[in-house]
Amino acid sequence: MRTVWATSIIAILLLSVLSSIPATFSQQQEGNNWIHPAYDVRNSGFSPQTKITKNNVRDLELKWIFQVPGFFGAVPGAAAGEGEVHVPGEEGEAGHEHEGEFGFEIPHVPTGIQTVPLVINGIVYIANDFNRLYAIRAGTNELLWRFAPPIGEFGEKSWWNRVFAQHGLDYHDAKIWMQASDCTVYGLDPQTGEVLVEIPDTCKDIPGNTGIYFGSFAPIIYKNLLITRPSGGAGLTGERGFIAAYDVNTKELVWRWFSVPPTGGDPEWNKDAGKGNINPFPGDWGQGDNIGGGSVWTLIALDEQTGTIYITTTAPTPDIDGSLRPGPNLYTASVVALDASTGVMKWYYQMIPHDILFHESRWSVILADINVQGSQRKAVIAGAKSNYVYVLDAETGKPIYEPIRVGPPSVNAINDNAGNNADFHASQRPLIKQQVCPGFQGGVDAAPAFAHNTIYVVTQTFCTSFIEEKGAPYKGRPVDILHHVAGPGYFGSYHSGNASLYAIDANNGRIKWVFEIPSRQQYGAITTTGGIVFVPDRLGNVWAIEEETGKLLRKWDFGGLGGAGVSVGAAENGEMMLFIATGGAGEFGQRTTGILAAFGLPRVGAGNQAGSVGVQTIAGVDTLSLLSFGVAVVAIIYAVSISLKYRKKN
Repeated sequence: MRTVWATSIIAILLLSVLSSIPATFSQQQEGNNWIHPAYDVRNSGFSPQTKITKNNVRDLELKWIFQVPGFFGAVPGAAAGEGEVHVPGEEGEAGHEHEGEFGFEIPHVPTGIQTVPLVINGIVYIANDFNRLYAIRAGTNELLWRFAPPIGEFGEKSWWNRVFAQHGLDYHDAKIWMQASDCTVYGLDPQTGEVLVEIPDTCKDIPGNTGIYFGSFAPIIYKNLLITRPSGGAGLTGERGFIAAYDVNTKELVWRWFSVPPTGGDPEWNKDAGKGNINPFPGDWGQGDNIGGGSVWTLIALDEQTGTIYITTTAPTPDIDGSLRPGPNLYTASVVALDASTGVMKWYYQMIPHDILFHESRWSVILADINVQGSQRKAVIAGAKSNYVYVLDAETGKPIYEPIRVGPPSVNAINDNAGNNADFHASQRPLIKQQVCPGFQGGVDAAPAFAHNTIYVVTQTFCTSFIEEKGAPYKGRPVDILHHVAGPGYFGSYHSGNASLYAIDANNGRIKWVFEIPSRQQYGAITTTGGIVFVPDRLGNVWAIEEETGKLLRKWDFGGLGGAGVSVGAAENGEMMLFIATGGAGEFGQRTTGILAAFGLPRVGAGNQAGSVGVQTIAGVDTLSLLSFGVAVVAIIYAVSISLKYRKKN
């Protein structure tokens, strides 16, 4: 009887132990990591973590700040600093410029941090505008390693646009991925920063190109393919937009898809017009070197089931008179679906045919499973500077319902959402010193988010105009260009700018609620998690809005540009934390390198515990569960010993 009794005790205690151990003890808790710029390969911007919620967001307290160091570039012969990886470099006082160390003039005011922090296995990864990548211990702000490409050599590359920026890191195939400004792609060891993969100069010798590029978005990986793209920089860069795939093992080019024809034109350019919403237009783009633009300035959404990638493309080169490039100018200002294995276009949807206002879609496109009138639909979601939000069928590219209009009424918004009724010969000249709303930096110009069948998108109110400059240099010759300008000196009325956060019901495209933000919002991605929508603005405020009602839960004021989105992830001890990166040029040109701030819930005995976790955690397991586990183990050992003694006696 004692043996039966002991065996029963063991079974009961084992069951008790197994039920008392949280899932994080045997597998990683969902939401512990933030491994892609918009959380997942579909760019949802939504984390399913449940530790930081709308009920305790007010309890979050500052845990640490990481001050991003100043950086002056790679100086040949300089000794590498401690922890430096791959390239010599020296730190300097933030805010100074040493042109001689670069070998060329720094082209813009530092823009701080525009990469959403990645959080992977207790390490946070960010990159600043000078292409320096930092790996920081999530729980303590300890700098583990840093990486910088040889930016002092970029000036030797004729295709480089002389723009420093980083808009997104990524994590695939157990590597941190980054595309440097010269379009070289790096795959780094997450623990050490060692360069494991390097594909150099992916913007060099592009067929049909007479413009210039810079890199800023990390590539993605699909099977054995590394898929990358450059940015063009708009203005007079005149680049030929493209996206390309390389074999990650051999580093050989597999395919390349172009968004615009080569310089000189292509009479067959409209042959695929039937794959989209625009009728064929003979002679689209015309001839000559006025062709350019269409960069893939966006995160790539990946459908791993169908092997399809979704992108958006930018406007045609916007400072050249639009009448010199007749036609819809396929495939600019469009949403495009490509076969990830071959680069063959499946469909396109041109949002703004013959775009002369720079009303493209940038930053992100979302792939989402939405519920529409009781049916599940796979949809592609994109917002444009025109203040239209598009929800398209992922298989066909056709609108699921009419595009959703957000923001205030438009002024002089030529060709916005015009389809085949667009003016394919329109020029900016009639708009000189006339108000254009949204302006070239207006409308939706930040990554949206999707959660719980709701689309979250921010639009900013900012009007601009045009002025003419004669004889400006463009592709080796003087041209008359039409500059985008802003300010009271250029047109009668002037609005300093504000923003509005919209929650849109994906079931029918109707607006559920609107939250008004008194300052501009641009670049900074929207994040949603725990029933909260986080929105950074250009004055350095980060707004925490309740997901269901649109009510303000909390606001932080950092005083520097909010050019990156918020992310959440677990520190090495399992503590869930909120990471906010701010700083840079800002609304008033503050010359700051930026900071990364980490927030967490109060710990046991640290004061106000309302809505907090309530127990301290170790490696993601609360101490109460560990205590239960220990007691159960002791009890099992005792029961086993009794059983063995009984057997010896018998």
